Amino acid sequence: MQNTMQHMTVSLRGLIGGIGNGVTQIATAAEQLSAVSEQTRSPPP
Repeated sequence: MQNTMQHMTVSLRGLIGGIGNGVTQIATAAEQLSAVSEQTRSPPP
């Protein structure tokens, strides 16, 4: 029983870490999209 709980804990930590990485990637992509949108919206100097 204890081994099962430890395995579940390790799996949950891995899942949460994966979600955190995904959120970071989404945030980076959103920043890049915002920068591109700003460049295409602004007239050239």
